[in-house]
Amino acid sequence: MRRSRQAQATDLELHPEKAMRNIKLENVAVTAKRVAVPADDPRRLYGASGGTVVDFANMPEAQSGMTMLQLLQGRVAGLTISGNPPNMSVQIRGQGTPLFILDGNRVDVDIISTIPSNQIESVEVFKGVEAAIFGGSGGAIAVYTKRADPNYKGNDKAPAPGVATVKVPGYYAAREFYQPRYNALLTNPPADPRTSTLYWNPTVRTNARGEAELHFFTADGSGTFQAIAEGVSLAGLPAQGSGTVVVRGK
Repeated sequence: MRRSRQAQATDLELHPEKAMRNIKLENVAVTAKRVAVPADDPRRLYGASGGTVVDFANMPEAQSGMTMLQLLQGRVAGLTISGNPPNMSVQIRGQGTPLFILDGNRVDVDIISTIPSNQIESVEVFKGVEAAIFGGSGGAIAVYTKRADPNYKGNDKAPAPGVATVKVPGYYAAREFYQPRYNALLTNPPADPRTSTLYWNPTVRTNARGEAELHFFTADGSGTFQAIAEGVSLAGLPAQGSGTVVVRGK
């Protein structure tokens, strides 16, 4: 019982959330409307806001393989999109090609048409006088991506939708190979069953004649063991050699 209490105390220290009480709440209705891109977002060119906003982040269709322009078709009044990717034409109220703004930078429609919809946070369409601040007569379409969001916190635990995070092992120092510490006073040391490899050394250096002297304990039982040497010459050429080591019984 004492050990059980100690184990529980240790577990609570490592996971304090287990000590919290769980309270089941009744159904809750959320009535607030999410602001896709705040008015003070630095990605807004000239600080412009007030256009028609299409929230891609909460659009199930945006997780498909469709492009942004394909999803905008028929969703914004006055916006006409025709053609097929990558050759698509865009007009707002028949007044010519609008300006395209990607995260605060003006770009061509070719760049916009290649962005997958699952990487977009929201799109804002400016019509008529709404687009006067941009200096164009054909309106403007502002595209905001998820990764350019200043509050984006994509990581290993919560990556951006559509992004696969892969961990690649980096460099680490070589670990020391375990060798039994035999006591010279023991005439019959116990067998060590933990490994079938007798000896391994990653830093063997030879002399000018290519020779090296190694010392290690053999196995307790007799038999024939394989010896493999791999290395690199001073010129960077790889080399490999193999042989056998015979261990005779007592």
